[in-house]
Amino acid sequence: MSKCEPRMYPQEHQSRPRMVGLGVLAGFALAIAGTSHAASMVTSVQTSNIPATAFTYTLGGIEYQWGMGNNQIMEGFTADGLS
Repeated sequence: MSKCEPRMYPQEHQSRPRMVGLGVLAGFALAIAGTSHAASMVTSVQTSNIPATAFTYTLGGIEYQWGMGNNQIMEGFTADGLS
């Protein structure tokens, strides 16, 4: 094949730029839609307390203790009157 002859590509290769463009367009649409849902104000947060897992270790002659209290777990929240 000489340099002047056009190359023939399979159909799937020719549609690749179109698919990339559609993917980018879909990404922008989802990003815009996602930000519109974040405009609600949270009015309350439901939490629960559970005992933390105790853990102790010694490093350089100093004893470190973790998990001696409670962990506060978020169970849910209310925004615009919806839970």
